[in-house]
Amino acid sequence: MKAAKIYAVSAAACALAAALLFASCGGKKDAGGSGSASSSAFFDSSESGGSKSSSSKSSTAVAVTDLAVVEHEASVRQHVAEISALRGDSNAALESLTAKIVQVLSSRPDMRVVDRTKMDDVMAEIAFQESDWAEETASAVVGRAIAADMRVVLTASGADAIKVDFLDVNTLQTVTAIVTAGTVGSLASTDLGAFEPENGGFTLNGTWYCEGVRKSQTAYAASDLDKITPFGRLRPEKADSDDYSDLLNRKLRKLDTMLIQDNTLVTLTTESGDEIYADAIFSPKDAYTATSGGKEYSTLLIGTIRIREDGGAKLLEGNVYEKDGSIAIHFGSENGDGSGTAYFLMFET
Repeated sequence: MKAAKIYAVSAAACALAAALLFASCGGKKDAGGSGSASSSAFFDSSESGGSKSSSSKSSTAVAVTDLAVVEHEASVRQHVAEISALRGDSNAALESLTAKIVQVLSSRPDMRVVDRTKMDDVMAEIAFQESDWAEETASAVVGRAIAADMRVVLTASGADAIKVDFLDVNTLQTVTAIVTAGTVGSLASTDLGAFEPENGGFTLNGTWYCEGVRKSQTAYAASDLDKITPFGRLRPEKADSDDYSDLLNRKLRKLDTMLIQDNTLVTLTTESGDEIYADAIFSPKDAYTATSGGKEYSTLLIGTIRIREDGGAKLLEGNVYEKDGSIAIHFGSENGDGSGTAYFLMFET
């Protein structure tokens, strides 16, 4: 992946996307691709009936099975954790219990314990104070310095027990447990679900490479507006710039990359190297989902985004959809009420 953060895209998908780059965007370029593949090459005719020209858009209702099949992630998210040295008065029993805590936590499939010496170096360098472990800025700084998203703080609780505080360095959420030699094994199943983001770990932060503008194969009716998606069976096809000239800000028609920091700061870079600085507001939103034939289908909608240039001028606004390291922003439709052909600005990490 080209971005420092977020999610992987399969090699096959990358190659296919690179072969279909559009004149309206720069984005990633494959050395062997011409970027001139026809839109019909994007579709499996046995699955979608082949691509359709803009003059022959489907007028039928969008079926649930036209949406994207939801593939639930089988693996669990792995936290990178730093375990502190024991605080408070220690003795031989507590030293042994501390070693056992480290052993149990290291065996968890959802946790990777970082080298304690790295944390010692960081704390010494920034003169980390004892009270700062629960302070947002300092905790986040330390976490980033050692690439950890969790601190595990150990504090003696009497002569034979240790209080274990799990701290998410980014959200400051905390889970606490008190263990003894007889109960230390319970740390193997301590629930850390409170640390899991609602969107399954997805973030807009990072560098996004523009893959052009695509338009939906079907003309959406008002009754089907909640089923718009670029990642379903009716995948979008290449859009000519004339089709969306009145819908997309002219500054974005030659867009190369979009860098998002802290989910709010945006730097847009054009093919010519010009940079546009902007602010973003992202609001999570629930996707339309349904079950058919024992399968779960979804539009893969994750929220809405509004990007404003410094000074307040509108640059980009619309629903955001995400799948396998790709996002699409539905920035406009053929008709003023949102129906008709839908247009998406596509990005990959």
